[in-house]
Amino acid sequence: MAYEDGVFATFYDDALKNEHKTKAVGYPVFDDVQMISIQVPNSTDNAPRPVQEVDKQRFPKSWEAYVTGKEPAETGFPLEQWPQFTAAELKVCQANHIKTVEQLAETADSSIHRLGPGAQSMKARAKKFLEEAQGTTALQARIAELEADIAELKAASKPAAKKRKRLQIAETG
Repeated sequence: MAYEDGVFATFYDDALKNEHKTKAVGYPVFDDVQMISIQVPNSTDNAPRPVQEVDKQRFPKSWEAYVTGKEPAETGFPLEQWPQFTAAELKVCQANHIKTVEQLAETADSSIHRLGPGAQSMKARAKKFLEEAQGTTALQARIAELEADIAELKAASKPAAKKRKRLQIAETG
């Protein structure tokens, strides 16, 4: 189960009764079908259905995991490693299939109440953390850009310094 496009998507194999074939032969006939289950974080609603081509495009990581038989990797900052959480808050989020700070920050306002008292506070802390992290990333990018500019200026000034030295030698000589 991977978090993609704001939901958890799980692809799996199932057998569905083929009513047309069952009527034709007089006994139950089942077909192997690729299924998808889409679950919104912090929700118990789930309506499995046969896979459509659009599902494969919408959930490429989950589809790749299904095809290769591997569990998809979670992307984002794991709640287990976030020091701003108590053990109880972590357990509540895990019980509601929220595994990363990003998922918590994106939890719909209509379903945040399922996390219990303090849910709005948890979501606000997650949003603030991500905003601050984004600011830090932008600052680091700007610092790297300025360091590159300084290195470029130093490289450009080296030949000029050698030229000045030659001119000084020529003037004294």
